[in-house]
Amino acid sequence: MIFDSLESANYFSTRKITDSIPKCLSLISSNKGIITMTFSPEILKQFWKSNPSIQMDTHLIIDRSSILNIIEMVKNEILNWALLLSDKGITGDDINFSIKEKEIANSTPEIKNYYINISGNVENSQIQQSTLDSTQFTK
Repeated sequence: MIFDSLESANYFSTRKITDSIPKCLSLISSNKGIITMTFSPEILKQFWKSNPSIQMDTHLIIDRSSILNIIEMVKNEILNWALLLSDKGITGDDINFSIKEKEIANSTPEIKNYYINISGNVENSQIQQSTLDSTQFTK
């Protein structure tokens, strides 16, 4: 599919994944290569409005490794958070926290979560993360 603009391409090829980690694990264990995600009827209507005579079954195709990458990033964030708490003396022995640990936790900086977008097929591409106003060129 050829899009009119970069904005349109990003709109149709980017999806937020809000599924739980167990759901993501289930997706990758039941699919050997690629994973497809359906579009909502509203998005499909926009997708095919320029040429309604050739509407067809349309899906966003996601490589299995992209889902695995999300799972690994979540694991790393949880590990970093646990290490941060441990450094502050918050261990939560037997899943119970002392009053002192709770006070320390309340003064600990908040953990920020970032969204990860999968923008269509990124094969043979470079991906930048946490950059501002950057440009990439492939050779």
